[in-house]
Amino acid sequence: MKKINLTCLSFGIFGLFFSSCLQEKNLYNPDNENQDDDKVGLFADFSLKTEISVIIHARDINGRGAEGVRFGVYTSEPCLNEDGKLENPAFVGYTNKAGQLEAKVVVPKNISRLYIIPLSAGYSAGDAEELPSYDIQDVITASFTAVPFPTASSRTRAAENDIYTITENISSNYKGLCILYKNTEVNYMGIPKTADAGGSALVSKATLSTDFTNKVNKLYPEKQNVTDADFSKNSDLKIVDTNGAEVWVTYIGDGGFYVNNWNVYNSLMYYNYTESELSSMDSSTPATLHMTMLLPNTNQRYCTTGLKVQLLYWDGNQYSKIFPEGTRIGFSVARKGYNGNKSLVTEGSAYNFKSTTYPSLSDVEGNYYSTPQLNKVGKSQAVTRRIDNYDYCVTGLDIRPIGDPQSDYDFNDVLIAISSNPVEAIQPGAVIDPVEEATSTESTYGTLAFEDLWPSQGDYDMNDFVVNYAYNLGKNETNGITQITLEFEPIAKGAAGSTQIGFGIELPKEIDKNNISAYTGATPEEDNNNVTFIVWDNVSDLSQFNGAFINTEKGKNKVTAEKQKVSIILKSPIELSTFNFNPFIFVGKRSHEVHLPDHKPTAKMDKDLLGTGVDRSDESKGIYYRMENMYSWSLDFPRKTKDSPAWRYPKEHSSVTSAYPRYADWINSKDYTWFEEKNANSDEIY
Repeated sequence: MKKINLTCLSFGIFGLFFSSCLQEKNLYNPDNENQDDDKVGLFADFSLKTEISVIIHARDINGRGAEGVRFGVYTSEPCLNEDGKLENPAFVGYTNKAGQLEAKVVVPKNISRLYIIPLSAGYSAGDAEELPSYDIQDVITASFTAVPFPTASSRTRAAENDIYTITENISSNYKGLCILYKNTEVNYMGIPKTADAGGSALVSKATLSTDFTNKVNKLYPEKQNVTDADFSKNSDLKIVDTNGAEVWVTYIGDGGFYVNNWNVYNSLMYYNYTESELSSMDSSTPATLHMTMLLPNTNQRYCTTGLKVQLLYWDGNQYSKIFPEGTRIGFSVARKGYNGNKSLVTEGSAYNFKSTTYPSLSDVEGNYYSTPQLNKVGKSQAVTRRIDNYDYCVTGLDIRPIGDPQSDYDFNDVLIAISSNPVEAIQPGAVIDPVEEATSTESTYGTLAFEDLWPSQGDYDMNDFVVNYAYNLGKNETNGITQITLEFEPIAKGAAGSTQIGFGIELPKEIDKNNISAYTGATPEEDNNNVTFIVWDNVSDLSQFNGAFINTEKGKNKVTAEKQKVSIILKSPIELSTFNFNPFIFVGKRSHEVHLPDHKPTAKMDKDLLGTGVDRSDESKGIYYRMENMYSWSLDFPRKTKDSPAWRYPKEHSSVTSAYPRYADWINSKDYTWFEEKNANSDEIY
């Protein structure tokens, strides 16, 4: 065996197998001819995860390095449903001043590809017809460039007096729908060209700072809804200046909608009305409402962040630039409104307006309105907010019906910034505040399975205590960890009713107890080397787990237990990897701990127990909780998402080798798919 480097080992729970340490020491060394086959457990790599490097480059539309661009790295398909509702990534971070982000990502060893997704407005995952993925390797590199503005046409710059051309009745469903662009002023994917590129004089370029777009992301975050708000309130913009105002809309993004809707093109329209007209509005009004096409296609793959369009006021007979005081401005999104078939935007064949009315729960295509009265349910599909310290209001629209089980109510399927002259001339009608500003979060999911008879081998059914976990790390814009949320859900207790099993977790050494400003959900322990929390002193105290062989015997009713959430707020940001958490059980008494292989016990452990029975722990070499055979007393099984089921553990008195015949192949030949359900003996698993 090679000499062990204790410096590397001091990094804790999985440092034994970090690729950065392998060159210095290698307990797991299948090429070592001196290994004793009878002592394979002393050399086996029991980790089902590894850590790889991902290097991401981001460039703006001018080719310069872009600072503050947020990216997510996903170890499975990133979307939870057809609307592109994104799961938390395995890693999230922001690019530095040079436009580069270097990430250390913990990935399951049974996956072969991962996904890298831009999470900031202005960037797309790619131009291919499907979401790109990357082969797993030690170092992965990826580059992204901001979505460009439509290229210039042969037409010269629009003259100031060539403001707009009205084309009416472009849809048979909307008698009053007009478009103010000529066909030559829109590119082949329905994106208006700017005036300096031969487009309409109404269209220009704006620069939205990353500070602003990141602020919008926090106020309109993915998946974090505001369902407790009163959506019967109307937050449509109102002109409050006595002299009226000019108004512009600048496109921000689609909140990741495009990620799982590669070829879905939604159309954005606007309309104006007065307070006195509200009383006569209902869900039939849109069929005759005068509306103006703003963006035929809002898909973030094609529509450029910073595309700015001046809105025009319709007085019932003609358009003008000034919206009078008291005017309200509403927006509508037609889901799949644009065909993307390269038809002329002034012709009906370019569009697919299924109906003017609010969609049903069984068919989500149709139109969604910011004005509550225009939707069948009498509630708004938009939230408009004034952004403090910026000269913008922001409107976020959600395009799934209220009441649909798949609705996430995050109001970011189309995001636009609205500005005016004078600056303070527009305000939201009603105020719908966010619950809180969101924090970018990365998550690691898994199932922990423990044997309780250490230092004896026992029956090795790996079900004496089984718990699902989620390690969630909240980050700031400089990629520092600011908060930690740990979630634990008991799944099974295959121990005798008299057996007392407690569960705790030791945090990585980077977390100093003096840097914790607040915590909830667990009891901190004193006099440990690292911060340690006890989640349950005795899992049998949980009403659902009070008894023997809980959820391990087939034919008996399955019970569920509530998740326990442990929240930790830090005073100062730190760097941290989910690789370095140290969960454990303690059996019978606090000093009898069982940890994952080579995870050092806490200071509360009775160290005299180490190396007894069949345990071959050796503190001097950094070896803990190993036997000479192919078994360990605990394993950490990766899960893809927070909703992924727990590992299918063996039923009571069935060993892991009978439940999973390829277990031995894993130990001897690195078969990291052995624990997947498809490779299980269905008669032997619970």
